[in-house]
Amino acid sequence: MENTYICPSNFENGFVAQLDTCLPAGREHRKSGKRVKKFFVYVLVSKTRGLRFYVGMSESVDNRVKEHNSGKTKSTKGYRPWELFFFEECNSRIEAREREKYYKSGSGKESIKQKWFRSSTG
Repeated sequence: MENTYICPSNFENGFVAQLDTCLPAGREHRKSGKRVKKFFVYVLVSKTRGLRFYVGMSESVDNRVKEHNSGKTKSTKGYRPWELFFFEECNSRIEAREREKYYKSGSGKESIKQKWFRSSTG
């Protein structure tokens, strides 16, 4: 299964909690001398537009957040600035895509909102 992280928040009621420990975003595990790619599913929250979330996947969460905040992504440009809410580390691109699809579904969106409210009131 993947590892989930809830990231620091600059919101009034924000908190910092790390649910699992492992390598930081973009870093790769080494197995048998080979580099193994890691994929991440991430959730961003708009700092200016209320509860607007964006779900994506990438090999480098840090780079993707910078791209979203620089306006390079058309679908997120109008809701900048974005802050990383949480991300999950997955073992394969296929696994990451499945998690991304889940978070974009109705029950996945509800799961994101529940995590948000738990983190804001914790």
